[in-house]
Amino acid sequence: MNKKSLLLAALTGVALTVNAAAYSLKDSAKAAATPAPRVVASSVVPLTNLPRTFTGAVVNVEFSLDQAGQPRDIQVLWVSDPVLRKQVVSAFRQWRFETGATDATAGAKRFILPIQINPEV
Repeated sequence: MNKKSLLLAALTGVALTVNAAAYSLKDSAKAAATPAPRVVASSVVPLTNLPRTFTGAVVNVEFSLDQAGQPRDIQVLWVSDPVLRKQVVSAFRQWRFETGATDATAGAKRFILPIQINPEV
């Protein structure tokens, strides 16, 4: 009787695992079918007066957009250097994005944009 209980428990575990995997795959397929919103920069302001040591670095900028396509609530992710962070935020505030990327709920959407740093002197 002990062997039957172990076998039943093992089969139940396998059945639960298969159901959980099917559920996860179905959800991920649904999420993949919905494209993430994209933003397109219409005006870009380059970074200036940065040390050459930052050349080629990539920083991720998280932000939201207002109705006019101006970035709001700008955060530079994973950057510890305060000079770099300040320069990126200062330049990024001046960027403009196509208004087609915004809608009535634009302020509620957050975007992350990777930016490669190529300082201009």
